[in-house]
Amino acid sequence: MSGIDLTIVIECTTGEITGRCDGAANLAAWLAQARELSGRSEVVIAAPRPIRPPDGGAGGVEVRGLEVAGAGYYALKNAGAEAARGEVVLFTDIDCRPAPSYLATLLEAFRDPGVACVAGRSFYDGEGLVTRLNTAHSFGDLHRQPGYVERGLVLSHNVAVRRSALQAQPFGPYAGRIGGDRHFLDRVRAAGHRVLLVPGLVIHHEDISYNLRGTLERHLREHLLPVHYGTVGQRFSAAWTVASVLALRPLLRLKRVAQAGPRVGLGGRHWPAALLVNAGYWAFDLACVFAVLAVPRLRRRWLRFVYG
Repeated sequence: MSGIDLTIVIECTTGEITGRCDGAANLAAWLAQARELSGRSEVVIAAPRPIRPPDGGAGGVEVRGLEVAGAGYYALKNAGAEAARGEVVLFTDIDCRPAPSYLATLLEAFRDPGVACVAGRSFYDGEGLVTRLNTAHSFGDLHRQPGYVERGLVLSHNVAVRRSALQAQPFGPYAGRIGGDRHFLDRVRAAGHRVLLVPGLVIHHEDISYNLRGTLERHLREHLLPVHYGTVGQRFSAAWTVASVLALRPLLRLKRVAQAGPRVGLGGRHWPAALLVNAGYWAFDLACVFAVLAVPRLRRRWLRFVYG
């Protein structure tokens, strides 16, 4: 036994991607809650370059820096899982901040010995239309609570697992930022473990709606995924990518707004503005993809960044 009840694994690449991350404040929020727990806890900060972790201070919280040179999103989480000593291991990102009593609620859920994995919901910061709209777009499925686990939905910035159920390389051999979330949950379920959704377990993401670089990188990851993994042949890759931007992605956005909008505070009066914002996103997507398709050097650069 390690004597540590909880390990919080925080990966640091998302702070660089968004360009707006207040990682120090987010880390302070995690530490403040960890110090309030009755048991021992630790924080493992996984980064692709040397970092100097802050002093965890009183309350039995140990803070460790874990350097994994050149590692991407899931590789950092996998390394954090290997280094974790807690009986429960929570995975999150440096651009995430816990809602009040998050850690206490998390550990309460694990008091049920039959629960091996716990996940919660995610929101972007803020109360404005664009923020709520982006929550519906990005995390909308998380608010369709019946069927959450059954449909294989889990986010690696808001999921915890018992160390006894933690497998090697839990997020799989993914160098970039796509695929590991589903891989994690598929393996947990395949091993016969119970996964629990706790609606009151809320993570707040820093809103990157107005950050051009972050938006571009996120969209390119999604559009280039079929090309990278070979699910679309080279001959048809350009046509598939453009078709997804022209039709599939806009329809998916509208579907998520219709389904999740009421749960994130969007009412019928918001639809005209939501349609206008989505039209702007569609135009931006189209410009990004055409630029990538037209400039091979740019395409290769983004693929290297996304998939390592």
